[in-house]
Amino acid sequence: MTSHALTTLTAIVLAIIFFSVPLVLKYHVYRPQRKLVVAGDVVTVGESLSSVWCQAVDLESNSNFMSFIYESDPVVDENEVVRTVSSHHVVLPNKAQEYWGFHLLKGSAVNMSACARLIRADVTVVKGKSGLKRCLLEHK
Repeated sequence: MTSHALTTLTAIVLAIIFFSVPLVLKYHVYRPQRKLVVAGDVVTVGESLSSVWCQAVDLESNSNFMSFIYESDPVVDENEVVRTVSSHHVVLPNKAQEYWGFHLLKGSAVNMSACARLIRADVTVVKGKSGLKRCLLEHK
């Protein structure tokens, strides 16, 4: 009798696991995502895409954007230098912050200079999402 009860209990537990794990994966791990981006951001889509649950990727925006599909990660040729120069004039009110995001390939190099009219103007360069979150929490 105990063997039959143990077999039944094991079957029930396994059925619950086999039923709940895919649901947790579909609706919590690989759920639809929204990303907050600003003009000039370059983001990669695909960190948390599942080949089991994902049949397509739907990108929506309330403004124009460009998207590209790559078969694999781009390779950086260190002998080929692409120089990009940009100059921006920004006027910010007192204690205001402005965020600009860039996605750089591994092996990329950045040179930056800034000039401010006021003595107490700061430029902060942050690497990675964790660094951005930490910076935003410090400067609330």
